[in-house]
Amino acid sequence: MTRPYSVFLHLEVTEALRFLDRSERASILQFSHALAANPFQPGDFREEDDQGRVNEVQIIGRQAVVYYVDDADSEVRILEVRPVDR
Repeated sequence: MTRPYSVFLHLEVTEALRFLDRSERASILQFSHALAANPFQPGDFREEDDQGRVNEVQIIGRQAVVYYVDDADSEVRILEVRPVDR
């Protein structure tokens, strides 16, 4: 049996969520629950970060949600929520 995955939001993400409108916040939180159920779903595109790690980027409304799967720890880590135009 596979271990369930946990989803972690970086502190900056929780702060960013406070400033979004209710519907965008709800959509992003719903997406985080979907990631727990299916952590390997691909984003809309991928980008490499400063550490050389390839992260998934999912567009939700006007926001880009940046995340990666840490398979060894059975975790999905949401690193950033930023406006799409940034």
